[in-house]
Amino acid sequence: MLGAPFAASLQKSGMLKELPKEMNADAVKLILRYEEEELRQLQGEMKGLQK
Repeated sequence: MLGAPFAASLQKSGMLKELPKEMNADAVKLILRYEEEELRQLQGEMKGLQK
């Protein structure tokens, strides 16, 4: 499972346009969705602290 986070970060940065055939595309998508959700939660917490 170490390859999927690495591929996700490369894809997110634009350094990886296509996933290698042996890479599990669903795992990469899961990681990207998780990171997006985590970022949304942190932004919500930060908005709550600004009040």
